[in-house]
Amino acid sequence: MSSVVISGDTSGAITLAAPAVAGTNTITLPAAAGTMALTNQVVGQGQTTAAYTGSRTLGTTYTNSTTNTIVVYASISNSVSSPITLCSINGTSIQGSASPTAGTYYSVVLVVPPSATYVVNMNGTPTLQQWIETR
Repeated sequence: MSSVVISGDTSGAITLAAPAVAGTNTITLPAAAGTMALTNQVVGQGQTTAAYTGSRTLGTTYTNSTTNTIVVYASISNSVSSPITLCSINGTSIQGSASPTAGTYYSVVLVVPPSATYVVNMNGTPTLQQWIETR
């Protein structure tokens, strides 16, 4: 079994090295205050992106039941002029911009924490074109 060497320097950086292991085997932690993330805490790491268009409905509240933050992408069209996207995460409203032209497509991106509720909607006469989630 190889040994791991932990060293530090006057800058406060910490280096972990496994000198008996071939290849790249050194990790240097910066001299900074803060919190490090595990790879399963990083959006997109170990997650897949899939279409949920057939199983999602505008105006319905969903819950992120995963242990990871997810990203929701929605594309909506509207047959009326000047509609506004009406979205929320945990009840906090996120309103988008409007276009004076009917038939315009709108895109929405939500970053949803674990256990949070989310809803995507639009006033007027909206039609869901596409709903994709990275989860």
